[in-house]
Amino acid sequence: MNGIFDLTGSVALITGATRGLGQARAVALAEFGADIAIVQRNTEDTATLDMIKKLDKRCEIVKCDLDDMKQVRDIIRYSDQIIRVCRYTCKQCWYTTKIPSGCVF
Repeated sequence: MNGIFDLTGSVALITGATRGLGQARAVALAEFGADIAIVQRNTEDTATLDMIKKLDKRCEIVKCDLDDMKQVRDIIRYSDQIIRVCRYTCKQCWYTTKIPSGCVF
């Protein structure tokens, strides 16, 4: 994909992606080329993951209950690994245009 919305090489870390706007954002970012990390409690709900993989994009589910502060701290540490240079924020997602070396994704 070319143009100003080309997100190839980007990684988006998205919460709330199991349904609704979060799911729509995750799929849209993948359609524009981003790889996706979905933050969710229930790792058995793979509907969004399956939709993104059909687009031939990398996607993984990162287990996190946002009501559990230890898990939230862990996900913040994880996000710091993949979101260092540029952070685009909206209510339910972050993405970066560079994947730091040493980041496991």
